[in-house]
Amino acid sequence: MVLVFFLLFLISLFIIIILISNLKISVKKLEVSNEIENTDILKSFTVSIGVYIFNKIKIFSKDINKQDLEKAKNSKKIEELKNKFFEKETVKEKKQDIKMNIDVLKKLDPKLEKIKLDLKLGTEDVVLTSFLIVIVSIIISMMLSKIIKKYDEKKYKYMIIPVYNNSNSIKITLEGIIDIKLVNIISIIFRLWFRRDKIDKRTSDRGSYVDSNEQYSRNDRCKYNYRRAN
Repeated sequence: MVLVFFLLFLISLFIIIILISNLKISVKKLEVSNEIENTDILKSFTVSIGVYIFNKIKIFSKDINKQDLEKAKNSKKIEELKNKFFEKETVKEKKQDIKMNIDVLKKLDPKLEKIKLDLKLGTEDVVLTSFLIVIVSIIISMMLSKIIKKYDEKKYKYMIIPVYNNSNSIKITLEGIIDIKLVNIISIIFRLWFRRDKIDKRTSDRGSYVDSNEQYSRNDRCKYNYRRAN
């Protein structure tokens, strides 16, 4: 009986910790640029991921840099996941998955605590460059309005600069902090897990359908050859 109460206490404590905890993704430095030819477009990448109670008490933290990204990119497990989720899907299924991913991101409900963005953009056409600068500015403004509850010019800064040098160039420098409730992340994990089962079922059904058609085709050929022999 005491063991049961102890287990219930641990489960309750675990649930409470999840409800009051947040995941913070801190982009300390992100720089992307194609200004120098024949070099890696990702110049710098440093991100810190931490779990906080009451948004203040840190209970876990992990730094990720450019080298970690390279290792993950070459990982066989990552490749297997990509193949599982994105390959062997019809166009209709891919559209359904995109819609599902958008819904998942909405449920995630991220909060932007801070951002500093510098974007330099240029093309070979001056008119096109000016047009893209306007479009990008509108898109960024719309995105920020969705995830920022109260604007503070000290916390949210972005600058978009046109580059008129008759070449296709881009340079992005980003710093920021994104805050996500842990309970939302767990909910998304369950959604993705059910999505994976759904994809497995699709693949299995298609395989069964193809095998069935091949079997019927073989039977039809056998019947046809039998009639010819008679």
